[in-house]
Amino acid sequence: ALSNVVATQINSIVGKELSAELHWGPNLAFYEKELSLQEKTLSKDIDIVAIGRTGRDYDTLIRAFDGTNIRVAIYCHESCKNSLLTKFTNNISIHFLQNPEELNYKRIIQIYSNSKILAIPMLPQDSLCGLTSVVDGIAMGMPIIATYNKYINIDIEKLRIGYWVKPY
Repeated sequence: ALSNVVATQINSIVGKELSAELHWGPNLAFYEKELSLQEKTLSKDIDIVAIGRTGRDYDTLIRAFDGTNIRVAIYCHESCKNSLLTKFTNNISIHFLQNPEELNYKRIIQIYSNSKILAIPMLPQDSLCGLTSVVDGIAMGMPIIATYNKYINIDIEKLRIGYWVKPY
């Protein structure tokens, strides 16, 4: 399992030690190759970026930074239109995607490389989500601000690479 919590749940269900945690990490060579293929700029156009589709809480992210001088970019599925706050200032840009393939992984890395901080705002839930984004942030050397999720076994605060925040 990709989380010790999930492995423990599986073992509890089957009544024996069947599952163990698989420590999952980034392939740094992949990220380095993609970044070397991209034009590098000295400035970062985005202060905070959030990309993700499972269990995300973009409304809170918008409320937190609306009207500030912090430039926020959100990339989410167009189904989020119904839940996102409709009034916010021009420091926040939202890019609605019609399908997941519209934003391929190479483009995600390009967006990350043009951003200072990775935000992973998540709704309270009982599932593993946000792990891919955390791993991306580590690979890219980005500071991370994420909603705490007990399923993510990487302690970004202990590693001094980010901060956990409470839901909402």
